[in-house]
Amino acid sequence: MFLSWSINLPSWILSDYRTEWSGSVKSSFRTLTAYSHGSESRSVIMRILQVHNRYLSGLGGEDTVVRLEAELLRDHGHNVLQHIVSTSELKDASALRLLQCGVSSVWSRNSYESVANAVKAFQPEVVHVHNTFPLLSPSVYYAARRNGACVVQTLHNYRIACANGLLFRNGSPCEDCVGRAKWRGLLHRCYHNSTGISAAAVAIQTSHRIVGTFCHEVDAYIALTAFQRDIVIRDGLPAEKIYIKPNFTPTAVSTNIESERKAQMAFVGEICTEKGVDLVLSAWTKSRPSGYRLLLFGHGPALEEMQQQYAGDNSVVWRGFQPREVVVQELAASKYIVVGSRWYETFGMVLIEAFSVGTPAIVPDHAAFPEMMEQGRCGFLYEPSNVQSLVHAFCLALSVGESKWREQSDAALRRSCDYGSNENYIRLMEIYEAARTHYSGTQEYRHHLSTRNGE
Repeated sequence: MFLSWSINLPSWILSDYRTEWSGSVKSSFRTLTAYSHGSESRSVIMRILQVHNRYLSGLGGEDTVVRLEAELLRDHGHNVLQHIVSTSELKDASALRLLQCGVSSVWSRNSYESVANAVKAFQPEVVHVHNTFPLLSPSVYYAARRNGACVVQTLHNYRIACANGLLFRNGSPCEDCVGRAKWRGLLHRCYHNSTGISAAAVAIQTSHRIVGTFCHEVDAYIALTAFQRDIVIRDGLPAEKIYIKPNFTPTAVSTNIESERKAQMAFVGEICTEKGVDLVLSAWTKSRPSGYRLLLFGHGPALEEMQQQYAGDNSVVWRGFQPREVVVQELAASKYIVVGSRWYETFGMVLIEAFSVGTPAIVPDHAAFPEMMEQGRCGFLYEPSNVQSLVHAFCLALSVGESKWREQSDAALRRSCDYGSNENYIRLMEIYEAARTHYSGTQEYRHHLSTRNGE
């Protein structure tokens, strides 16, 4: 746990779920900052409470985005407080504790009270929720809005439409529950093949749809791509509340983009079926890349099996988990980054990292990838989950001329500008303003004002 405040904290802050609080808050004033859009410039008074259920490893993409957005907001002078719980507390938990967690994932009274108290003490304009499953629950939306703060929810996955959050089942993309009743997620035990956890996920989806939580208790949703926005609209979220804001990459570790690349390609991600590492390795060996190496960065459940299967292939180099600085430097030295994802990635953070150092990509032609790749100008697209199609893409990449590769590299660099921190900050402020405007016209806000004025 970490604690950095300039005011005394009440005792309840330290009570629930090993909550982490981080901020730089002055009790006597609020910081003024400015952002510009076109010719307009606006002064903004902003306190933001980030709410997030961290995953078991604490190293996931969502966790990274939460940290980067907090840093971005603080860099622009805003006060940011984090209410973070961790799923790590469930490691080795008893059956009774897991059962309690399953029930409270639908509605957690503890989370409602702790977030309500945080809002009362910190008085944020915005409560920005990233992940509520399994320890927080949608009760945090009610806690925020009943106490004077609007709610913004980033959709990091598809959990609002799918029990496992991936739209993925039996090795392939699945949209069976999009816009339909969610009982299929329980029937197929879609969440880690577990009846209990799948039941909890389906209970959240069903009960909160019935009472209108997702339509009425969130003032603005952030979708990462147009593809994801279309999915959640089909599933029933109000289109007028869904704004597109991609993730962003901070300033690259090094601006020294190598003019002559090494004879290597890179795979970065979890070593698992969903990420298609087996697909990538199979296509790599079939393409017989003379003189080239494939670097693989990451850990995962399929790591040991894949290492054993390709132990005799000297062109396959396992690098394990590495710091971002090391990964970006290797991307800057590689000819291409290759993505094997079978599932509908919501957003490829590693792709924009590669683009930021001028490295083009080889990616599946589905979900958000064509959008991010500008329909192939930044590399090569292949048919998803098709080994022969990926073999063909590898062969094209291995034989591409220097002039064509330069065109792809330049296109990747230009595309990376769309995912810069300044552009992302402007968009985030626009969404916060839209959420505040929506909330100010609601009954909850009027009731909050009348209650506060009555006191």
